[in-house]
Amino acid sequence: MAFLHCDRDENLFTLHDCITDRVCFQDKQLSFAFPDGFWVLPDHSEGIPDKAVRTDASKVEYTLIDDEYDVTIYVFEKSLFGQIVRKEWSIGDLVDKINSGKCKLEFLYRYNQGEHNAVWKCNLRVNKKPYFKDCWIEITYASVQYEWNRLCEDRIW
Repeated sequence: MAFLHCDRDENLFTLHDCITDRVCFQDKQLSFAFPDGFWVLPDHSEGIPDKAVRTDASKVEYTLIDDEYDVTIYVFEKSLFGQIVRKEWSIGDLVDKINSGKCKLEFLYRYNQGEHNAVWKCNLRVNKKPYFKDCWIEITYASVQYEWNRLCEDRIW
């Protein structure tokens, strides 16, 4: 799908509370589709002064430096004994689980480690109790691209 707008300045966007239901990984490209859009911040030339505004369906694409080794995914689950267990997922695991409809990924908070590196605190939304699983995703990338068609001016933060 081609988009009308494309921007590489990640300081002008946030994925806070945005949910992806489709992930693609191919040839060092890791992309997340957001059917309900992401947030364009007020400083963007297309944005609304003093307000963050949601886009329509959109996509964020990371170009990785090396390959799947640039992505680390940890999912936290409660064991039968009530302990929290950290499980490492591969990109393939994440792609399979999301694209099969077993879960959706909600981005919550970004913690920067430096230029071209992002650590995301996320939730995996599942259809059975406990309905959410905590997740951390670290991505080291050469570039990132935010793509969308229009702003939904009735959806302001």
